[in-house]
Amino acid sequence: MAIKHVTIKPMRHAGVASQDRVYISGGAITEGAPVTLSGGKAVEAASDAASGVLGIALNATTGANQDVMVALALPGRRFVASMTDATTATGADGGTHALALTDIGAAVGIGKDAGTGKWNLRVVSAGNNKAKITALVDKVGATTNDALSFGESGSGPGVSGTPPNATFQGDPVAGPNFGTARVEFVIPTGLSIF
Repeated sequence: MAIKHVTIKPMRHAGVASQDRVYISGGAITEGAPVTLSGGKAVEAASDAASGVLGIALNATTGANQDVMVALALPGRRFVASMTDATTATGADGGTHALALTDIGAAVGIGKDAGTGKWNLRVVSAGNNKAKITALVDKVGATTNDALSFGESGSGPGVSGTPPNATFQGDPVAGPNFGTARVEFVIPTGLSIF
């Protein structure tokens, strides 16, 4: 089965479009990439960049001097991405990281997967952890290598099913699995330019 990643996108709700801005690109930018500013232009950040994240690119550009819409990384702004087991900036996701409740609150890196070319969250990074996980979108046990399933009451790899009347901690195991290991995250204040 092929590894699947979602493109990093902001969580949407009423009034959030006012938090997006158009910038001029300084070069090619991948949709879903974290961007920084260089010479007043938006540029794709390096994997696990050390600081200065402006936001997330909402469209791709093929070169310099093109419009790129950026979802600004304002304090508390939430985004969704795939959680992977990639360990280095040049690494590729092996699909082995299973989502766990302990992922919530973890600081992780943001990197570009060598296999899919999409940006995602990395369990272990080069020490520049730019994202803080605030919630699981997919169920506990989900990986980026899972088969698609809808409304199941079972579980992902290595996780037993949830019995009726389970506690809240057990509840996230049930439900659909989109095979993309999605989590909700924020870029903490001090790591963005805001």
